[in-house]
Amino acid sequence: MKRKLGLVALLMVMVVLLTACGNGLEGPEWKMDGDSDDVTYTFKSGTLTMKNAGLGATVECKYKVDGKKVTITPPESLGSDPVTYEFKVDGNKLTLTGDGDTITFTKK
Repeated sequence: MKRKLGLVALLMVMVVLLTACGNGLEGPEWKMDGDSDDVTYTFKSGTLTMKNAGLGATVECKYKVDGKKVTITPPESLGSDPVTYEFKVDGNKLTLTGDGDTITFTKK
């Protein structure tokens, strides 16, 4: 009986840890590579915060992950359509590919 309880407890811990790992996008601040204006993206709970320190501007968009694709929906005030990127997180690098562009970021 103790062994079964131990196994159940271990499985519960593994589920929590795997859930916390998420898709790799959420959590860190990502700095756009090669960008002199210090553009950063932060993905958290369905909201993408894009900051451009050089312009002193911040924009919040909605995002949704489906497998290895992320769809970013800008606020209505910008009048832009949603855009979908394939994403890859590899260590401290994030690559977004779509709409004819490839954008790379480094974890800040």
